[in-house]
Amino acid sequence: LTSGGLSLIVFAEWYNVDAMVKMRFFDDNTRSWWTPATGGANVPALNDLLSNFGIAFGDTILSGTYNLNGGSRIAYNSGTSILKFPAGGLLYSFPLSEKTDRGAQSRAGRFTS
Repeated sequence: LTSGGLSLIVFAEWYNVDAMVKMRFFDDNTRSWWTPATGGANVPALNDLLSNFGIAFGDTILSGTYNLNGGSRIAYNSGTSILKFPAGGLLYSFPLSEKTDRGAQSRAGRFTS
């Protein structure tokens, strides 16, 4: 990426600890309660990987629909926002609905791709 001038595209789901705790479930096989280890994606690991590029995802859960370049409506079922991105980078922004529990502390933002 850095020496070859390649582009990078990353699609990340959400990661919110409070939401994962609320998804606790009883596993009949192990006969014990389980809490998911991650949300839709391991966003903390992605943030570590992308930190050298000045990119960071948040923990807000977003969803909605949008039109890309005036074309068909696209469903964005769940994902997160971008908190940090390098100046001059190419981002597309769409207004989406926040699905993070209001009782949970989150870093609000807009979905950008």
